[in-house]
Amino acid sequence: MYGYDQNVGPGQQQYAQPQPPPQQQMPGGVGGVGGYGQQPPLYPEPSPPSLADAVRAFTTGSLTPEDFQQVFATSKVYCPRGDNPGFLALHNTQQPVIPMFTSLKELRRYAGKESKYFVITGAEVID
Repeated sequence: MYGYDQNVGPGQQQYAQPQPPPQQQMPGGVGGVGGYGQQPPLYPEPSPPSLADAVRAFTTGSLTPEDFQQVFATSKVYCPRGDNPGFLALHNTQQPVIPMFTSLKELRRYAGKESKYFVITGAEVID
């Protein structure tokens, strides 16, 4: 029976470790599971710009609002928090401002080493 060691005496059956199937070799030396090897890409996949890079590009006009929104929606945003749930708004400005940071390091530089914070995606901010 598959999965049992049949070389054990009666009443002493034990589970045997199933053996993985042998790897097949394709003609031409390309190996892999099922005979299909996966070649590494010739050129690495370009990484999306960081949120900090996108902010700089947007403020200089080299990134469209639509492209910035796309980067922002998939990025993590670090926000200082108080004792109650929700965003902390700065009210000593003309309009209330919600500070958001592209990294925990930047938030800590602004709010202090022991500051409370939460992480949210840009899509959640927009929502």
